[in-house]
Amino acid sequence: MYNKNKAMILSTIMTAVITTLVIVLISFISGSDKVELEKPKKEKQETLKKEVKKIKKRTIKKQRQKLIKLKIITEPKNAKIRILNIKPKYKENIKLKPGKYKIEISKNGYITKKEWFEINENNNKLKIKLKKEKEIDINELFK
Repeated sequence: MYNKNKAMILSTIMTAVITTLVIVLISFISGSDKVELEKPKKEKQETLKKEVKKIKKRTIKKQRQKLIKLKIITEPKNAKIRILNIKPKYKENIKLKPGKYKIEISKNGYITKKEWFEINENNNKLKIKLKKEKEIDINELFK
C-alpha cells in the first residue's frame, strides 16, 4: 500500500514536470518569451496532500515502533550507568533508537569502563563486568 501511494505521488509529480518542460520547450522553439502554465486542478492537489499526510503518519508510526528496550547488567551490581551521547539518563529498559551509544559504567573501588555499543533488535542486553582497582600499600612503596 505504501509503495503504491508513493508510486502514485511520484507519477503525478513526474507528469507535472514533463508537462512543464514540454511547454517551456515549445515556447522556446516558437520564439515566445511568455510561458503560461496551467495550475493543477484543486482536486488533484487535495488528493496529493491527503496521500502525503497518510505516508507521513505511517512513517512516524514505524519510527516509534523501532524503539528498542535496553537492559544493562553490571558486575558489581548497583554500578552507575550513563549513556554519554544522549540527554536522557539511563534507566532499566530505556527505549532507544537502533544505533551506536557510548556507555560509561563506574563504581567506587572499580576501574571505570567507557565503550561504544551497537544497539539493535538482536543486541539489546549488555553484561558489563568492572575490574577492581588495585590497592597500593603505602608501606610497600617506601621499602
